[in-house]
Amino acid sequence: MPISEKLTRMPSEVVICIDRIEKGRLIFGRVYNRYSKKASRFTDVVSLFEILEKLMNSISFPGQTVRYRTFKKTASEIIELEVAKKKVWSHKELFKQNGEERTIFLSITARNNSTWQGEVYFLEGDLNYQFKSEIELMDFIYTI
Repeated sequence: MPISEKLTRMPSEVVICIDRIEKGRLIFGRVYNRYSKKASRFTDVVSLFEILEKLMNSISFPGQTVRYRTFKKTASEIIELEVAKKKVWSHKELFKQNGEERTIFLSITARNNSTWQGEVYFLEGDLNYQFKSEIELMDFIYTI
């Protein structure tokens, strides 16, 4: 099954390279996006999701439909991922990155109801999946 056209056109498309899996639940790897040649490293699903959230906030896509009200800035609001204002990689260049264990192409298309929706493509298993929440995405990552 080929990667959908929609997946390759979204500004929020990323490649998740999973380099190591320990005890079935600990994952280590890198995230590549089209706005930076530098990979962001993650050591678990929480740090992976933090990287993805910072990327979406940095490029303002997809827009949040819910924002929590605060009266002072927290460290997590101040820190954003360093990204260029325009794309530095084509999707073909981005998709050349590979993980040692697994490679996942991810496109987050919406952030509705305080959760993510999008499409994920698992390269090695030639599997395409649409998810409606971070929980579904996390479950997909763990079960492939």
